[in-house]
Amino acid sequence: MTEGVKTLRIDPRDFIGGPYKDCPGCGQHEFGVLNIHDNSCTRRCRSCRRTLTFALPRLTKKVIYLDQFVFSNIMKMLSAGTPGHERAKAEPLWRELFESLDVLCRMQLVICPDSTEHHAESLISPFYEELKHTYEHFSTGISFERPISIQHRQVMTAFSAHLDGTEAAFDFDPESVTSGRLHGWCDRIFVTVSGTLHGEKQAIQQTRSKTHFSLAGVLKEWQKGGETFAQAFEREKAAYARGILDAYVADTRKQMQVIMGQLPATPENFLGSVNGSLVHNLEYVAKLRGLPPDKAKGAIRDFVASGAMNETPSNIISAAMWASLAMQAANGQKKSPDEGMMTDIDVVSTLLPYCDAMFVDNKCRSLLSDIPKPHRLPYKYLVFSSKTSREFLQYLREIRSSATPEHLELLQEVYGPTVLEPPKSIYGVGARKRHAD
Repeated sequence: MTEGVKTLRIDPRDFIGGPYKDCPGCGQHEFGVLNIHDNSCTRRCRSCRRTLTFALPRLTKKVIYLDQFVFSNIMKMLSAGTPGHERAKAEPLWRELFESLDVLCRMQLVICPDSTEHHAESLISPFYEELKHTYEHFSTGISFERPISIQHRQVMTAFSAHLDGTEAAFDFDPESVTSGRLHGWCDRIFVTVSGTLHGEKQAIQQTRSKTHFSLAGVLKEWQKGGETFAQAFEREKAAYARGILDAYVADTRKQMQVIMGQLPATPENFLGSVNGSLVHNLEYVAKLRGLPPDKAKGAIRDFVASGAMNETPSNIISAAMWASLAMQAANGQKKSPDEGMMTDIDVVSTLLPYCDAMFVDNKCRSLLSDIPKPHRLPYKYLVFSSKTSREFLQYLREIRSSATPEHLELLQEVYGPTVLEPPKSIYGVGARKRHAD
């Protein structure tokens, strides 16, 4: 063998695992699980290669969103060499959450999709790889779409309803805003890759610092008081359409300057901002409806003037949370929110209607719980935080107790007898961290 060259020999039987049954072909106790699909399980004999596929019942999992700090504490609890390990290990909550959520995910009763927030906050951490392994352990590779994509989809729905002269009907099916089969049976293996764009980490850090600085200035204004919740809510709601139009105007100006040679033809200058492109998407929707360009622009102007753009679920929730923050500032809060507050509000306000439950930080939960009764959000949701962790653990216990004897028996038939045992580790974290990491 040439020096430095390694040979890896793979036997097809390596992909067949337990639990094993007697093979219906050769009779050997070698009939194991080859793979698990959304609604089926394929078994193959390690001896004679007999292969059969069996149907599995359809699932409806509870969709639970976990804030980044949950994954961070679980990772620290499992990783002895990480700063904060002793503190996280001493707090029983993180061990219990880890074990409860892990078993529920393996029981196919719960799914915890990851988000762009998890990626961004992990990327600027010195423990990116371990954090990524942690949140993907619970998401099994299922991710929510970017919040701005979901927000724009809601605006398009509102615009289509405006063209029809009807009330917008928003679909909160979580499968419509996630990758992969959210409610499918999970295979034992999923493939993930690591990699970031050049300059992505620096861009995230700069954006967070810039927005935090701006928010600190706004907080000082709010501390002066003088607004009711209703006034702050309406002001925040109206800011959405104004921001979209401002972005569109700025993008159009930049594009004209590129054409005239006053700005370099970079992708940023020519393609414009994501929010600015929403207006072009609305023009496209109008075009599909058969409206000529002049009438399309008029329809968009009427849509914006009607205020319907501001009545999307994500904007209503976001405006209510910002109004809560304004009221807290007016009532004496002096400390400025941390750098992640704007991202937290963006993610929570967008994903809330699509989740059965969320576990967020105490500050975010207070913004939702402090919304006055006349403005309570018209969506079914459960939001927990560290202050209500006992209630969250009870919620998880109730989910587990909902499993029927038939489901438990099928779980062990598909995944083996250890499927209900509490986990001890996560691949890629702590003692199970890869040497390459």
